[in-house]
Amino acid sequence: MPQGVFISERGTLTMIRCTSTGEGIYVEEGASLVIEDSRVICCGSGVDCKGKVKLTRCTIEENREIGVSVSGGSAELVDCVIRKNGEDGVVADEGANVRLRRGTVSGNAIDGVVSGGGVSRVGAKVTVSEEHPPDVKNNAKHDWVAERGGVLEGVAEEKITRDPEEDV
Repeated sequence: MPQGVFISERGTLTMIRCTSTGEGIYVEEGASLVIEDSRVICCGSGVDCKGKVKLTRCTIEENREIGVSVSGGSAELVDCVIRKNGEDGVVADEGANVRLRRGTVSGNAIDGVVSGGGVSRVGAKVTVSEEHPPDVKNNAKHDWVAERGGVLEGVAEEKITRDPEEDV
C-alpha cells in the first residue's frame, strides 16, 4: 500500500505540478511544505500538518478523512479547491493558525471550515481574506464552525455555527 509523503522535523519539501495519492501528506512539527499547482486525491487524510504549509492553486479532493488538517502548525491556502472529502474540508485546532484566500471549500461530508481547540482545548485561529474570501458552500452539515475556543476572523457572525452538538 502506498505510504504517501512524510516530511520530518526540520525537513523542507516543495512540490510543483504533482499528484499525491495513497496515505496523503504529513508535515511534522518543525518541518515545512510548499505545494503549487498540484492535486492530493483519494488519500486517507489529504494534508495533515503540525509544521508549516503553503498551498497555492491546489486541489484537495475525495480523501477518506479531512482535506486539510492543521494541528498546532500554520497553513496558508491560496486559490485552492477543497471538496468532496469524507469528513471536513479544513480543520484548525490545538493552537493552529490558518489563512484562507480565494478558492473553494465545498461538498465535504461533514463541515467546510472548522476552527476549534481539539483535545487540549487550545484555540485555533482561521483568518479569511476580507478582499478575497474563499467560497465556502454546500458542505453536508455546516460551512463555518467555531468550537472550543476556535476563532474565525473575517467571517460574518451569522454564517458561523458555534459549538455544534454532536449528532446522536
